[in-house]
Amino acid sequence: MGILGSKGSVARISQLKSPQFCSLSQGRCITPMFTHRHPGHRSPLRFLAQPRDWLTSLLSIAAIASLATPPVTAASLVSPNRPQSLVQASDGQDVNELLLAGQEFVSSGNLSAALRAYRQAAELESDNARIFSAIGYLEARQNNYDAAITAYRRALELEPNVSEFHYALAYSLANAGEYEAAEAEYQATVDLNDRNTNAFLGLGVMRYRQENYEGALAAYREAAALNPDNWQVQESIGSTLLQLERYDEALEVLEAAAELAPDEGRIQVNLGVARLNQEDVEGALTAFNRAVELNPRDGSLLFEVGRLLLSQGEREQALDLLRQASRFLGDRADVHLTLGELLLDNNDSLNAILSLRQAITADPEQPRAHYLLGRALQQRGRTAEAIATLETALELATEQEAEALIEEIQTRLDELD
Repeated sequence: MGILGSKGSVARISQLKSPQFCSLSQGRCITPMFTHRHPGHRSPLRFLAQPRDWLTSLLSIAAIASLATPPVTAASLVSPNRPQSLVQASDGQDVNELLLAGQEFVSSGNLSAALRAYRQAAELESDNARIFSAIGYLEARQNNYDAAITAYRRALELEPNVSEFHYALAYSLANAGEYEAAEAEYQATVDLNDRNTNAFLGLGVMRYRQENYEGALAAYREAAALNPDNWQVQESIGSTLLQLERYDEALEVLEAAAELAPDEGRIQVNLGVARLNQEDVEGALTAFNRAVELNPRDGSLLFEVGRLLLSQGEREQALDLLRQASRFLGDRADVHLTLGELLLDNNDSLNAILSLRQAITADPEQPRAHYLLGRALQQRGRTAEAIATLETALELATEQEAEALIEEIQTRLDELD
């Protein structure tokens, strides 16, 4: 029975052996989720500083620890509040009628009609900052962040000292991926209103995204001073402390965050990372197990925990989780590749072929997927298809200078000749 049983019930990870290298992975288990790491910045994994044999035994543990994601993504930032009634914002009867109609459209959920009404009002009264703010709000609600940025900037041209406008602009810039500009607007927000917890949180996220971890920590601590019971703030502090390799502090803060939000799985993930860095493997497994309990439909988590179990030799449990992960992450080549390789090692070549074809569909340039598919086809006695697939794998591996894989492929082709 795996962590998630065949009927969806949840079982504990228990009695696992000491960490062992996952031979299936060929060193491919690690998929860091920090894609913008500075070349000089060290991983939060203290394990990686250990001698080579210790590192090898913990490669798949490191894959789990790579789940320590930025504490709050841009899309998770707290959105601006809905603008208050704008009818009194204008002295013109025609404009007020348009504003009233716009509010009614917003209330009924017809955002496109509301936007048209506000744009007509803006044409009649082009110096009304509140109207442009409302336009920005509606554009952001529809994920039109570039248009929202334009509208909020116009509002700020008209009224530059309104903290709400700066906050709303920062939110839109963050969601558009303009982190440096968003940071400046969050800073402008707190300069005008130093009691805005969400603005300090946003400021921290933008600094974190730019790998300014000390600056992020300072912003998060300001947010915590204003709202110490906000679990997002505490988790953000803990995640940043992990990046700074201050593991004792991180563990203390994350445990406090878990008390504030016991049903938040991502806190448990970060707890697991902190415990791993203190070499508390049992405690880390407990945290990851809890994270899976809380997020049984989180494909990424199921995948990573499945790989951890695979590294422990718990192949049946790993297979169960990897199958579940593949259902949630249909477009992830690495998920199908890992599942296909395990199925192939289990001599289930038919299902391995299905998984490996899905991996190739998701990433046609992955030579290992073609190589494994060739092996699976060979097991099924489909020699001609196997040779063609292995030749494709050889071409791709040569282009990518994957010398070890080239040797494996050539050996397999020689066997088929």
